Amino acid sequence: MTKHPFNEGTKLAQIFTILSDGQWHCGKHELPGTQPAKAIQIIRQHGFQIENKTIYCKTCKDKTVHRRLISTEPVASSFVRLQLPTKLRQR
Repeated sequence: MTKHPFNEGTKLAQIFTILSDGQWHCGKHELPGTQPAKAIQIIRQHGFQIENKTIYCKTCKDKTVHRRLISTEPVASSFVRLQLPTKLRQR
């Protein structure tokens, strides 16, 4: 597994660590924070692939969105706005 590019102790790092086992995880009760979708978006921007699937969760007793990390290595080049030149960001 590659070292993730997120600061230790942040929700991004926690979510990445949870998803890195390749298993399906319920977005309602297994992922920290109130908006895991934003963290998932940021992880995707760093080049990682995450798969979504709506399935029945025995804990929540409802159909919820489950997510899993497909690969612990980035499969696409990172697209993070801060990596763009300052002049281009200002446009």
